[in-house]
Amino acid sequence: MRIDQVSFQPYTIRKHFRTPHEIRESLQKVAAIGYKAVECGNGYAVDCRQFREICDELGLAVSSFVEAPAELLRNPQAAMANAAILGTTLICYIFPAGIDFASRASVDAWIQALDRTGETLRKAGYTLTYHNHGLEFRRLDGQRIIDRIFDETNPANLSGELDTYWLHAGGGDPERWVRRLKGRLPILHIKDYGINAQNQPAFFEIGHGGLDFSSIIPAAEESGCRCFVVEQDETPGDPFESLEKSFRHIQDHLLA
Repeated sequence: MRIDQVSFQPYTIRKHFRTPHEIRESLQKVAAIGYKAVECGNGYAVDCRQFREICDELGLAVSSFVEAPAELLRNPQAAMANAAILGTTLICYIFPAGIDFASRASVDAWIQALDRTGETLRKAGYTLTYHNHGLEFRRLDGQRIIDRIFDETNPANLSGELDTYWLHAGGGDPERWVRRLKGRLPILHIKDYGINAQNQPAFFEIGHGGLDFSSIIPAAEESGCRCFVVEQDETPGDPFESLEKSFRHIQDHLLA
């Protein structure tokens, strides 16, 4: 892993990302830590063109673009237009919002929609990636839904944006999963899983929880991963300090 392959997800600093001024100030702080890239979402207080201008000023590349899930399936052309402005070809489906995982018909139709959308993006030079949480490890008619997502879509149409925390939380092995998606894993969300003082699962900074990133990262690279996105859904204190703590561990222990 190279330093220019390390990105971050602004969800970590969402409470400091609500106005144009906060967005600029927050991106400046994160760039000062040493991050070279950011994963851009939709629905910010600035549009994609303004976001790109701020990133260009700060020397941040946009690694990937997250579109609202239903909108992405309904109107992939709009997502591609935004991704073009941002300068990325990776478009992320972030969460199965509104999908009834207890309904075979709902899941069947949704997986087919992911495949169709991915085909549309692929033909235009973009890549659709799927970001998992833990709920995809639920079983429907004896099958894990996460298996169906990747087994029943064309690998050319749907790649992974696997999330290490949620893979583990769902009962999966992150290293085995990144190897399983060899050739269809352009991007990986890296976040650490651990047990807090209350004996409850919690989000930790990279290298400070229980996941073995010294094995996960090389396995991901062998599978073709070229972007590693740091995200921490909840932080115990200042989220910028958490981002820096993760970055320093990456810098000291995980870079090639």
